[in-house]
Amino acid sequence: MAFGRVNWWVSRIVSTARGSAHAGLCDGDVCPCTGDIIEDGQVDVDDLLELLGNWGLTGPSDLNESGDTDIDDLLLLLAQWASCE
Repeated sequence: MAFGRVNWWVSRIVSTARGSAHAGLCDGDVCPCTGDIIEDGQVDVDDLLELLGNWGLTGPSDLNESGDTDIDDLLLLLAQWASCE
């Protein structure tokens, strides 16, 4: 029962992040692949490891430009998980 509730919360958080993943980051109709931290054309485990390695720091892993790499950036990365198009 507890796992079902956790799964529901996680899916809700990721869904919210997906909806705001490009908020303020798009230039007209062109949106960057926000979660592609290492810029290899996909958001994958390499980007996740880079983000975790920079936890609490500023820089390219600070996806929402809040001043540090934190849970909000992790959620943005997860919402972008896949190939960039």
